[in-house]
Amino acid sequence: MINVNDLPEFDPASYLTDDEAIFIFLEEAFETQDPQYIAKAMSIVVRARGLNEVAKASGLEAQFLEQVLSSKDLSLAVLIPMLKALNLELTVKKRINVD
Repeated sequence: MINVNDLPEFDPASYLTDDEAIFIFLEEAFETQDPQYIAKAMSIVVRARGLNEVAKASGLEAQFLEQVLSSKDLSLAVLIPMLKALNLELTVKKRINVD
């Protein structure tokens, strides 16, 4: 029998090796509409891409970015520049099958 504790820890950041993988990962996260889940996903993406790289490309200080990501409370003022740094943008679409 396999002991779960003997298995290596899964790190999704290691699979986010290109823009397409990051896009799909974040697209799925945004579809949950759960702000904490989205913040966690953004944190994983930033870890995959590199905190300093994302901070520099977004115009945000690395220490501030790290603090915001750890709080899991992203504002649009932080989220939009982060997405831009990842060559992504926030858009709105009409919901289908609205009850």
